[in-house]
Amino acid sequence: MCDNGPVVVEANTGSDLHLYQFASGKGFMTPKFRSFLAQSKKTIKANSKARI
Repeated sequence: MCDNGPVVVEANTGSDLHLYQFASGKGFMTPKFRSFLAQSKKTIKANSKARI
């Protein structure tokens, strides 16, 4: 996630964030990203229940 929203890093099924982390010297699993994942999980769960 960037300040302006999500950014495509790789558009294939085997995405690899190691290079980004090595280059930036920062880990990818920040509190902001963890929050994004938690919210995404809730949204996916709610949407899947709505389809049933």
